[in-house]
Amino acid sequence: MTSKVAVVTGASRGIGRACSVALAEAGWTVAVGYRSDEAAAKEVLGAREVAGTPGLTVYLDTTDETNVVEAFRRVTAEAGNIT
Repeated sequence: MTSKVAVVTGASRGIGRACSVALAEAGWTVAVGYRSDEAAAKEVLGAREVAGTPGLTVYLDTTDETNVVEAFRRVTAEAGNIT
């Protein structure tokens, strides 16, 4: 894993997707957060793998505090401390 870890919310489309890819191209491990479209999140993960950096998808509902805590716990466990 890389030493820089980011969680990008809404990363399955639009600006979030662009941020995910840009961070991956800069060498970051990116957790692609999604709420409604897991398939699109996995496609983004595949697109940013071209950069050669690791990543993961994570269900992330920012309106649910318990879910946010669990998502960040999972990212930390699987990718390291979130930068």
